[in-house]
Amino acid sequence: MKEDSPREKFIILNDFYDSFCKMNIKIDLKIIDENILNPFREELKNIIPNLVQYDLTTIRSIVNKEIDARYYIITMDDMTYFENCDFSFDITRTAYKISEIVSGKNYKGPRGTGKQMIAQADELYLHYIKHSSGKPIVLCDDGVGTGGSLKSMVSLLKQQRIPVSKIFVLLNPNKIPNVKKIDIVDLMNIKGSYNWLSERDLFWGIHRSGITCMITGDTGKTIFGLPYTIDDETINKRIHNFGDGTKKLRKLCIKYNIKLWELIKSHTKKNIMIKDIERLGYLGHIFNESNTDIVEFINKVKKEDFNFNDYIS
Repeated sequence: MKEDSPREKFIILNDFYDSFCKMNIKIDLKIIDENILNPFREELKNIIPNLVQYDLTTIRSIVNKEIDARYYIITMDDMTYFENCDFSFDITRTAYKISEIVSGKNYKGPRGTGKQMIAQADELYLHYIKHSSGKPIVLCDDGVGTGGSLKSMVSLLKQQRIPVSKIFVLLNPNKIPNVKKIDIVDLMNIKGSYNWLSERDLFWGIHRSGITCMITGDTGKTIFGLPYTIDDETINKRIHNFGDGTKKLRKLCIKYNIKLWELIKSHTKKNIMIKDIERLGYLGHIFNESNTDIVEFINKVKKEDFNFNDYIS
């Protein structure tokens, strides 16, 4: 496959700990730093050209300098980067068919089995009336791609009598100036062209990682997160086509995911099956590996020619 047109930078937002800590796994984070994150981040620089990494403390500092108590703050990012908000929407990009999860045909919907968007907007309206003191409303998200998701959200809020006065995003790689005549403020204001990714999406099974897919069946709704690095095609379509670097990126991520889960097992003194990991449970079902140890499973799929689509066609 031909390499994608290069951009000047590749941005990674280092939000691993925000996601990992929400899993309530008892392990000294210094051990993860020394054995997983520090060496992983260093080796990543040798694979992704012009890589720039931002730690979560720096990101939150940038946010808090611009967004404060003057505003009524609505966030769409699960309070990862915009932690001091007034209202957080339970929302994510979701595929509703396994066959579409890699192709990128995603929709905005409630995270997990949460309330539908209209019900959340009703709650937001009541909260705003009671607690806002008439402050101007700002809508916040981690990034804007085409602007489609923000347009839908602004329309929904307007329908619920919630007028958005300004939109704040961390990243705006396509330099979109406004959505429905509402100005977009690019908080990190990164110059030049770039692609970007949240670090959590390079680690299998941690909170909010992977490409969310919601499967509706006889027993209700099942949610899982397909790892972005499960195969080369998924990396190329959902992260970036790095050419020869795609295989190197996948190999590196597989290596450190194995190390991470080995470390977790060692310190928790537990056997961890795929079915025990919320974000990977249904993946085990797809491969008929639900009772397989997570480290054993990753080792099974790490071969270079592995292709996720071979198991769903």
